[in-house]
Amino acid sequence: MTMLTEIRLDLASLRDLYKSGKATPTNVIAAVYDRIPDGPLEPSRTGLVPREKAMSKARKLERDPLASALPLYGVPFTVDDTIDLAGLPSAARPSAKVVHNVIQAGAIPIGTRRNQPAIEFAGFSLGAPASDFNALVCLTPTRGVISTQGVALAGPPLHSVAIFACSADDAHTVWLAARGFDPDDPFSRTARPGEDAAPWLAGNFHFGVPHGAQLGEVIARFEAIGGRKVEIDFSLFRSAAELAGRYAAIPCGATDALWDQMDVLTLPPGDEAGIIELLDLAAVSLPAGVALIGRAFSDEALLILAERFSTSSPADQACPPGCIPLAVIGDWNLTDRGAHLIKACRTAPDYRLYALEGRSPKPYLVRDPDFLGPGIEVEVWAIPEDRFGSFVAAIPAPLGIGTATLEDGQPVKSFFCEPYALAQSVSIKPD
Repeated sequence: MTMLTEIRLDLASLRDLYKSGKATPTNVIAAVYDRIPDGPLEPSRTGLVPREKAMSKARKLERDPLASALPLYGVPFTVDDTIDLAGLPSAARPSAKVVHNVIQAGAIPIGTRRNQPAIEFAGFSLGAPASDFNALVCLTPTRGVISTQGVALAGPPLHSVAIFACSADDAHTVWLAARGFDPDDPFSRTARPGEDAAPWLAGNFHFGVPHGAQLGEVIARFEAIGGRKVEIDFSLFRSAAELAGRYAAIPCGATDALWDQMDVLTLPPGDEAGIIELLDLAAVSLPAGVALIGRAFSDEALLILAERFSTSSPADQACPPGCIPLAVIGDWNLTDRGAHLIKACRTAPDYRLYALEGRSPKPYLVRDPDFLGPGIEVEVWAIPEDRFGSFVAAIPAPLGIGTATLEDGQPVKSFFCEPYALAQSVSIKPD
């Protein structure tokens, strides 16, 4: 086994460590506890799960032959002392739902904290949102996406359980495990179709910057990955938040005109305080000196964009959250439905292309297992889920929508035709 005194606790490092066989969860948990000074920890900072209890959880994971596939396998974590955590000497209640969710995903609780997240002891931490986040990524999720059952955060439903992690990618993995509808939480909710749609992630996007904000280097980095700056009047957000705080209701349409101009709002750290929960938004704060703000249910889109920003990476041609990948041949006016082009590519080689005869031929695919060709050239678009049904309803018979396979094996929706119309169609030879 490798020496673990300098072990890194970010998720990628732990995955590599476990996959290589250089360490096991029990080795990592033992190393974490060895980092903690002898004697009781400062009560102002943390309450510690007894070492043997944490080691027992690690050994249980190791005995499970399927556990290594869990997204948070063997990852130690801490929680804010407002979040119930079973296993503490003084604990009288079961763990909060969010704690239960991440444990089910393979994470191992180390203890609770009262101040800043102690990432030197953990791969991630859960707690109250904070603008001073100790050089960590902080996700303030949409209210209700993560259960607050067993959480004593002030003023529900106006507060959420935040995720603190070493990177946006780590926060994304934790968020996927932590979220979920909870029938025992009266404020729990999930996105309706299209509410989390972010087709703009497929290409160029617009990011809002308050007039006069000092974000020079940040702006340049966003522009380098396809962002287009839009200057906005941030005072409208502050006014809307003030009204929401006064009347305990979000002013209807108060900031809609601003959101029509941008996909994401960028702010200096700390400027987002007081508007996220009051205006039902989501936010990701980065150590680079910027907070990314989005509408409700934009959590996943913000995390993906934050990782792209942090790594200076362009769009990766994956279908964005809340969207359906649709392969088309020709112009179908998809931009009218809020769709964005992901990529141009080819289908798998066993497809033929036909078109219905007429003044405006409509091309469609036919799969022929006995045919081996170059594949059909298509454009793949990301169309919001809530716009897809009306698009399908407008497709003229005998055309319809089915599932096609691209050259890389990805399944996408595309155009097919009822068999009776094949005789009325013209075969188009691919290039």
